[in-house]
Parts: sequence; C-alpha cells; structure tokens
Amino acid sequence: MEEGEGSEEAQSFTCNGECPETDIHSPWGLQQAVNEIKNAFETSFNYGQEVSILLEAGKLPYQTTGAKFKVFASRLVTLAVPFAISSQHPAFVHSSRSAAKKMKSAKVVCENYKDVDRKSDHLSTTLEKLHLEEKLRVSYDKEWKRLKRLDDRGAESSQIDRTQASVKSLLSKIKVPVSAIEAISIRIHKIRDEELQSQVNELIIGLSRMWKLIIKCHKKQLQAIKNAETYVHIAGMHTRKGSRLKATKNLEKETWKWAARFSHYIKTQKAFVSLLNNWLQGYIPEELKTLDEADRLSPNRIGAPAIFIVCNDWHNAIQNISEDGVYKAIHGFASSLHHLQEKREEERRQRIKTEQLLKDLEDQFEKDVIVAMQEMLDEQKATHQEAIKLANDAASDCLGISLPPVFETLESFCLENLNAYEKIRIPNASTSR
Repeated sequence: MEEGEGSEEAQSFTCNGECPETDIHSPWGLQQAVNEIKNAFETSFNYGQEVSILLEAGKLPYQTTGAKFKVFASRLVTLAVPFAISSQHPAFVHSSRSAAKKMKSAKVVCENYKDVDRKSDHLSTTLEKLHLEEKLRVSYDKEWKRLKRLDDRGAESSQIDRTQASVKSLLSKIKVPVSAIEAISIRIHKIRDEELQSQVNELIIGLSRMWKLIIKCHKKQLQAIKNAETYVHIAGMHTRKGSRLKATKNLEKETWKWAARFSHYIKTQKAFVSLLNNWLQGYIPEELKTLDEADRLSPNRIGAPAIFIVCNDWHNAIQNISEDGVYKAIHGFASSLHHLQEKREEERRQRIKTEQLLKDLEDQFEKDVIVAMQEMLDEQKATHQEAIKLANDAASDCLGISLPPVFETLESFCLENLNAYEKIRIPNASTSR
C-alpha cells in the first residue's frame, strides 16, 4: 500500500469526512479504533523480528517466506548433517553402506579425494572426505565379496587375479587411520547434538514467544473494533477525485495478498518442519523402527539424541493445526471490500448524474422545461441517496461484520500454536518460554 493511502482509507471511514472525534455513543471513535489496530499490527511485526534474526533473513536479499525457510533448512543440512552414530546407544551405529548413502545429503561437490583434501578444513569438506571414504569402503566390500565368490566357484586364475588387483587398488586408497575416522564422526556428532540442537531450540522458543505476544495484539485489535461505532458515513463526501476509491481498491488488493502470504507462510513452516523431521527419522536404525513411536523416540528407552525428540514433537505439534479458518476470514474481509468498492463506484456514478442534471437545470429559462427537469432531478437525488445508503451499509459491514472474524480467528490460531509449542519437549527450556 502506498504511503498515505492507509490513512486516507482510515479517514474515509469517519463520519462525514470531518476530523476524527470520539463517538458519544461508543467508548471509542472509529479513527481511534483504526489507529489502535494499525499500532497492534506494527507491534506484532516487531515481535516477529526475533524469528527473522534466527533465520538470518537480514543477511539475504529480499525473499519470500518460503525461500527463507528453504535457506534455513539448507543451512542446517549443509552445516549440521547428522551422522548416524550415537554415543548413547549402539543401535544408532549404521553400516558403512548405510552411512555412505546418507552422506549424499551433504551435497558432495567434489568427486576426487585429492581435490577435496586441498580445500580448507570446513565441516562441508570433512563431510565430503568422509563420503568419499565410505564410497571406497563400499566398493572394496563389493569387490572383496566378488573375489570370494570367484574363489569358491573355482574360477579361472585370470579372473581371480584381476579382481585381486582391483581389491588391492581400493585397499591402498582406504588407508586412513581409524582414529581419524572416529574423530570425524565425533565432530559431526557434536555438531548435530549441540549446534543443530541449539539452533532448533532457539527457533522453537522464539516462535513460541512470538505466538504468545501476537495473541495480545490480536486480542487488542478485536477489542478495538468491537468498542468502535462501526456504522459509518463514507459516501457523498467531497474529496480529491478518486482518492478514496483508490484507497479502498488498494486496501482490497493488499488484503488478498495478506491472505495468500499468510497461508503460504504457515504451509511453508509445516513443510520445513516435516522435511527436518523426516530427514532425522531416516537415521533411526531399522531395528528401532518396529517400536511404537513413543518408545522409538524416548530418551530413556533407547537413548535417542534430544534433536530427534524435539523435531518429532515439533512436527506432531503443528501438523494438525489448520490455518483455513484464518484464510477464510481474511478472504471474507477482502470480498466485503470488493463489494464496498462496487457500491462506491455506483454512488460516484449517481452523484455525477445528479450534478450534471443540476447544472443543466441552472442553464434553463423555459418554465415548462424547468418543471420537468426539476422532477427528474428529484428522482435522481433519491436514487443517489439510496446509492449513498448502500455504500455506507457496505462500509459498515466491512468493519462490523467482516473484520472481527479476522481478529477472532487469528487470536484462536495463535493460541492453538502457542499451546502446541509449549508441549514440545525442549531440554532445559522451562524458564526460557
């Protein structure tokens, strides 16, 4: 919305275009209510800044909310890919083949070990090295089994010799100290269970705090519109040509965008949490997947790292919370604004007709013509007055009927999210939320 258009529209919802005054029949005047709603939205926006900081939104060019979540997910995957080993439970130790498969999610960008070795010692480089080592191990295992089968079948010596040469070649490439592999595994482990865990904890706590504070904003907005006199007079006023019509049209446009972006934001958030949870679930050993979910993700039962429990709780907590009620309420408000726009256009057309008839009447001098035109003018004035009433009714419906459900559903939605977030089992977070 262009600067000034919001205030223009707010002023157009005041009686007869005069300076806003508190309505004597209501605790609040309409202009005061509109200002309160605007201030609450600004406060709500500020409450979301903590989450934006956690998502590092300020370090990137402008992106959609979906892109921000994808960037955050990519950042977590790139910097903290969990390695499938747990120091707490031996069942989290996977085979070389399984580990190699999962290391592909680290987005290997180099296929030559020497090229990787020349890079700086970053986590991504370590993951690449480990991935290539695991690929070599898998290849070695495959060739060794093939050699054993040939030997068991009594194959020709030439076949056996070729396979032996292949095995020796692979073996020479695998000569990496076991202690180095263990150190790499411990390092990756530490990042998953500490850095990734800490980042996820901060985000969840930040979102929980955001929902709690935004609830107050929407409650205040709802109270403001309920306290205000919502039958207003916006039609038939002398204003800049088309300025109020433009303001209404822009408000409708922004409301449609709001509905779409809200829905997209919530769906993207759910998709991100689902992606993160499914990604971690892939590291749970097969023998544990036969257990019930509660047992499979119980720290006391299997010693699963906290990141698994937190992300699974997070996923289960928000997946069944529907944003449809809020979307429909905002959609309904936008539709009422469109209806208002149509009524204001009709009022404008009737006003122009009335003004033209009045001008024509003033230019007449013949008595018979003046009488006939006066009758036409009276009829046109009545039509115009009806158009004014319909436009005012439409404006009043926007504020008194269509807008309150928006704040009601937003408050309910935020409360449902807050209750869900408070059930997520975050270690040592009782005093942070």
